[in-house]
Order: sequence, then structure tokens, then C-alpha cells
Amino acid sequence: MIKKFITFEGLDGCGKSTQANLLKMHFENRGEETLFLREPGGTPLGELLRTSILKKNVEINPHAEALLFAASRIQLTEEIKKYYTKKTIICDRFLDSSLAYQCGGRGVSLEFLKKINTFANIEPNITFLIKVNPETSFKRVLAQGKIDRIESESLQFYEAVYEFYKKLAKDNENRIIVLDGHQKVEEIHKEILSYLRL
Repeated sequence: MIKKFITFEGLDGCGKSTQANLLKMHFENRGEETLFLREPGGTPLGELLRTSILKKNVEINPHAEALLFAASRIQLTEEIKKYYTKKTIICDRFLDSSLAYQCGGRGVSLEFLKKINTFANIEPNITFLIKVNPETSFKRVLAQGKIDRIESESLQFYEAVYEFYKKLAKDNENRIIVLDGHQKVEEIHKEILSYLRL
């Protein structure tokens, strides 16, 4: 059984990867064995799929894209259950991302997404949704310079994803903790630690 499964969600550029890494370092400083994973990716197969999914100038049908994400996630959860039990696992994105980006952003049906992710059957103990408005997300992504296929989507796409994240947070308020991503990095980190009672 996994000791803890903590996921981080949010629009691109919200700071979730930074916070996930800070939390990993905090656990490690306490002597707690911690594994950091990302989605898509986290396994050899997942990393290969990640390269294909995020490569710019590659046209992917929305349903095909959803299936690629699901394949990466299924492999990840199987390897977690096989190799990483009794560990604290921190994951940069998980199923909520597919629901927000593929359903909210792409218009793929929620029923289809839930069905193809049936085998990725690990539920996070807690999810931190770092909330920034779509305009901020859009500006931060553009400022990074090198952007991938999904990051290069339009502001309208980001707005649709943002609205779906809000819906997910409302429907899963016992699991999803919404944090203000416009705060300083240190302030967000302290909030996360307080929610985890660390």
C-alpha cells in the first residue's frame, strides 16, 4: 500500500512543478523515502509517450491524445503498485489533468475519459490545485520561450481548462485543495505544509 499519494494540478506556468519539488525536498529532509513522478511520463514507456504527445507541429486527434495520456498513466500506476509501495509519492499532474485538458479543453466526453482511465486506479490522498488565471498562465508560458504542443494552445483553450479545473475542485472539495498561485513561492509552500500538518 502506498504511504501517501500527493498530486499537483493547475494550468501550465502555475508553479505546480516548483511546489512539487519543494515538497519532495521537505520530505527527504525529514528522512522520508519519497518518489517524484510526472505525467505524462514517470516510466520508460511514459517518457517515450510524453515526447510524442508534446512534440510541436504534430497533429493528434483529441481522442488519440486522450488514449496516449491514459496509456502513460496506466503504465505509471502499474509500476507504482509493483515497485513503490510503502513510499510517499508526489506526482506532477494525474487524472485531473486529463479531465481538465481533454474534456474541458478539447471537448472529449467525460464518460470516455473515465472509461479509458479505469485501469489507472490509484486515487490521490490529496491534490493541490495551484490556481492562476488564464491570462497569467498564458503570459508565463510565453515568457518561457521554448514551449511544447499543448503549451502553445490559445488563450481560449486555457480559459476552458481553467473553468473545468474549477468544476473539479467544487466536485471534489474533500480531496482538492485550491491555492492562490499568484502568491510568492515560499508562501504557497508554507500553505501546503500546513494542509499536510508538517
